[in-house]
Amino acid sequence: MVPHKLRNAMAKAGFEIPIGATFGDLMVEVAFRAALRSTESGNSTRREIREAIEGRAPTRVELHQNEQYEIKIVWEKPVQRRIEEKAIEADVVKQLPPGEPEADDDSRE
Repeated sequence: MVPHKLRNAMAKAGFEIPIGATFGDLMVEVAFRAALRSTESGNSTRREIREAIEGRAPTRVELHQNEQYEIKIVWEKPVQRRIEEKAIEADVVKQLPPGEPEADDDSRE
């Protein structure tokens, strides 16, 4: 947990640190504030956050050859599905007369 003196010092600097915050909470706060900057450090911080969430972007590999290949894609017909209309029968459990509020209505407060 963050000591009271450090939390107060960060509050004076504009950080809203709740009671019971951890050092991990502080690191996240500082990293995301840095990512909002429109500087090179902000760009690199945004890249770090994205890579932490999504993983590193794959390296692009380009192969150059003089040979050409033909790729043929064959699509199969989609499976036809039958849609049947079915009625569901259920017993009526409770019916209120028109105009009476329901039992779980919270408008009585």
